[in-house]
Amino acid sequence: MQGEGLVGHRSEADLRLLLEKLPAGAYTCDSDGLITYFNQHAVELWGRSPKVNHPADRFCGSFRLFATDGTPIRHDRCWMARALRENREFNGQEIVIERRDGTRATVLAHANPLRDTQGNLIGAVNILVDITERQSAEAARAYLAAIVESSQDAIIGKTLDGVITSWNRGAERLYGYTANEAVGRPISLLIPPECPDELPSIMARIRRGHRVEPYETVRVAKDGRRIDVWLTVSPLRAADGRLIGASAVARDMTERKWMEHSQQLLAAVGATLNSSLDQEVTLQQVAHVAIPALGDRCVLALCHDDGTVAPVAAADVEPSNEVAVEGRVGTFSVESQASCGIVHVIRTGQSQLFSTDDPEQVGQFPVLPDYARLLQRLGSVSAMIVPLSARGETFGAMAFARGNPGRCYAARDLALAEEVARRCALAIDNARLLSKAQTALRLRNEVLASVTHDLKNPLAGMSALTQVLELKLQREANPSSDQLAVHMRRIHERAHAMATQLDELLDVAALEVGRTLDLRPQPTDLVTLARQVAADTQCTTDRHEIRVAAESVCIIGQWDQLRLDRVVRNVLANAVKYSPNGGCVTVNVFCQEDSSTQWAVLTVRDEGVGIPASDLPTIFDRYSRGGNVVGQTGGYGLGISGSRQIVQQHGGTFHIDSQQGDGTTVIVKLPLATSAAAASAEQAVPAA
Repeated sequence: MQGEGLVGHRSEADLRLLLEKLPAGAYTCDSDGLITYFNQHAVELWGRSPKVNHPADRFCGSFRLFATDGTPIRHDRCWMARALRENREFNGQEIVIERRDGTRATVLAHANPLRDTQGNLIGAVNILVDITERQSAEAARAYLAAIVESSQDAIIGKTLDGVITSWNRGAERLYGYTANEAVGRPISLLIPPECPDELPSIMARIRRGHRVEPYETVRVAKDGRRIDVWLTVSPLRAADGRLIGASAVARDMTERKWMEHSQQLLAAVGATLNSSLDQEVTLQQVAHVAIPALGDRCVLALCHDDGTVAPVAAADVEPSNEVAVEGRVGTFSVESQASCGIVHVIRTGQSQLFSTDDPEQVGQFPVLPDYARLLQRLGSVSAMIVPLSARGETFGAMAFARGNPGRCYAARDLALAEEVARRCALAIDNARLLSKAQTALRLRNEVLASVTHDLKNPLAGMSALTQVLELKLQREANPSSDQLAVHMRRIHERAHAMATQLDELLDVAALEVGRTLDLRPQPTDLVTLARQVAADTQCTTDRHEIRVAAESVCIIGQWDQLRLDRVVRNVLANAVKYSPNGGCVTVNVFCQEDSSTQWAVLTVRDEGVGIPASDLPTIFDRYSRGGNVVGQTGGYGLGISGSRQIVQQHGGTFHIDSQQGDGTTVIVKLPLATSAAAASAEQAVPAA
């Protein structure tokens, strides 16, 4: 405002009348800064009425003044004082007025000099425009914008036609698009193709001015990932109430949904595994439970005793594909040197994950070629294979495949699949242990029945012999000593046989509870022992010829003589028993030395039925017998197991070479009586 024009054309009364009508605070000062006039709006801004033409109020009628940064401003440094001092105008200068009650107002000061017709400075006028509300509104808008920008939720503005107008950082993080990439594009870029009706329904409701209540849905990120969100859409209105657009707030529910999904899947898998003891049925049900939660198709493969791996269960979202999936996996050897796929996972116990954005590359997945081609034909773009392991052993694998490019497997999918596999493996292992335990109990009961029967036979014989002796004593006053000796020897032999069986059972009982045998080492000649046992065994058969060959007259070691005697008797008895057609049984006793130990070696070779290859891995298990003799030849399945345990506790080894139909060779190696070996043998006594 130029004072010269005002003074030149209007009277002072006209100027005051004009200032009185202004919707802003206004006041005038003379050239000395004394206030000469102020209007009511100025009083409201200052919170007081200053004294006119009084030195107490110069340049401004406010209580205090501050710059916008909070710095106090003296009245003689305010814009009015500067306009008078510098004889120039200052317009639109922001300043803060504080009233006596502590309230504040922010104003724009327009301080302009007033001049007479000759151009001489006669005073100045200051117009104070209150911008407190506008500034508060701007601050509120800035605060709201900061909240929106810093929100973890995706907050998106859009027109009624669905064009994106605003995009916060939360939206950038959630969907992967920057604001520059998203603003101006249709909101439909976030809608998955499988939900074509969702957006029209939302926009129709917004155009009617209605809010879309929060609901769960799925959106598509820039990289094609499907994202579970909790979505709210609200209409936006202008100040006059006109509908101008909509705001959408999306909260990422992926993690929560994933946790719920994982818990539900694991609960379902657990319930399925606990529902039946039939392993085949249970595993097939587990494969179906895992689909579609962990993929579009699943194959579960297990190792068999013969070293092969074969599928035992398969599931597919399209049931018609299940046979094809299981058939293409096929049967293969776990010894295969494949660097990837089911075989590799079983061999290494390490999971594998494969993904591609190009469906044409699926055929190149590092799995079995037929299976890779099948995955490609079925539209899979992602696959993972996890091991089935328990107690340090990997005995199978689970393979999953998925066809949705937006749902390619990630690390957390692999972790969930591994947990499913861990629970399956534990159930499989428990089922196998239960089966073994049941078999062991059945075999033990059979053994106990057999042992009871076998113990009754010598008891019956002993009873008969004592009756014969009693009759002789009654009928003959002086029975011959030779006859008595024969009968007494027979009683002794039967008693010795019973004692041997009972000792063997006691050893088995000790081993079953985890105790070591109480060995009593003493100098023992293995050659003499072998010849004596061979002679005793020869007396039991006339269809076999037992030959003993020894490289030395004697081979003496520190061994438990009674138990070693039992070992040799067991081995020779088996050689005779399992050679039903007779033949030669060859016993060799010799010494052998390696880099650190000198060994006494005993080998027994027969020409019998041999042991099937499938039974060799378990032949040393208690109650285990070859499948070709069960039900045909008597036995308990305890002798070989106990014999090996005795030899091993002496520090030796017990090995069997056998081929079905071609006889068996048993090789027993015992450390000779060095001081260290003797000490070791003496220490092999269990704690009481």
